[in-house]
Amino acid sequence: MISYNELCFKAKSGDKDSVYEILKKFNPLLIKLAKKFPYDSFDDMIQDGREVLITAIHQFDEKKGKEFIAYGSMQLKFYFLNVYRKKKPFLSLNAKADDDEDEIIDLIESDGLTPEEKFFDDIMKKDLK
Repeated sequence: MISYNELCFKAKSGDKDSVYEILKKFNPLLIKLAKKFPYDSFDDMIQDGREVLITAIHQFDEKKGKEFIAYGSMQLKFYFLNVYRKKKPFLSLNAKADDDEDEIIDLIESDGLTPEEKFFDDIMKKDLK
């Protein structure tokens, strides 16, 4: 069985079969990441992952003594994580909750004590001990 580093070296030399073989071997990881970090259509995510792998093949430096499987896996994981972070909507507590100009933070129920009451309650408990 040929190693990932050998396949990468052949792919850099222009062997299209080696590129195809690397893409085929990474397909299970691509599917796993596409399910873990969904952001677009599944097919688009797989295609983006393949483009990342092809770029990783050309950027990989085998002289550093690392394995391509580790390098390619990390490139994919970081790519999907970064894209997911950019697309993930953020919720602000100061956003308007309704047409009455109420903010989300104003609608959250408290546990009963204000911060000041909690402070004095803690001091009283400490003094009682």
